[in-house]
Amino acid sequence: KSRRTGGNWSSGSREKWCDPTSRIVQDYNITLAAEAAAAGVDEIQFDYIRFPTKGDMSDAVYAYDFGKMDRSEVISHFLKRAGEALTPYNVFISIDIFGVVAWGKEIDIKKTGQRVEMLAQYCDVISPMLYPSHFNDNFDGFAKPGDNPYHFIFSGCQRVKNLAGGNAAVRPWLQAFPWRVSRYNADYIVKQIEAADASGAHGYLFWNASNSYNEVFQAMKILSAE
Repeated sequence: KSRRTGGNWSSGSREKWCDPTSRIVQDYNITLAAEAAAAGVDEIQFDYIRFPTKGDMSDAVYAYDFGKMDRSEVISHFLKRAGEALTPYNVFISIDIFGVVAWGKEIDIKKTGQRVEMLAQYCDVISPMLYPSHFNDNFDGFAKPGDNPYHFIFSGCQRVKNLAGGNAAVRPWLQAFPWRVSRYNADYIVKQIEAADASGAHGYLFWNASNSYNEVFQAMKILSAE
């Protein structure tokens, strides 16, 4: 993505962003997805299907190759195009979204471009990243969200289900790391799984950036013994 002042735009960190409004960027991702589907993959998951939320947005230049749209329209339009291209392969399409957009606050939706009601029309599964630790302190009435895993998983899944209106299944990403958690252990994992199951979610996924899943394996043993 370009800067109005010249050069490549960045969010101020090591992250590099492509322009989600660019036909080249969209076609590249759709081509990769089709190649994977043709090779026999039965599900395509689009991660980071959003606009950047940090950095100097006023300095970012977008191509808008498909016409001027708001951010929600851009992201859902891409997903619609991807779905049309993948139809011949009969694959499931899933997407990852920020957990906070489940709460339906316009400020978060307009920043990310992730409007669940629109996205649900063009995918089979929505995976909200409901990591409790990623919610701000005092969010939804909880001083330390990271220490309240059941609430954020259960409530987040139900909110996404309601917004999706039955057009897409919900399969949340759960927290498998100790950041901003007072007591991270197998029981922490169990609580999240129980919350996902109680919410009516269709399974769950776990994330740990270091691929350390010892607590998850312990939790699975606990649950299998019950």
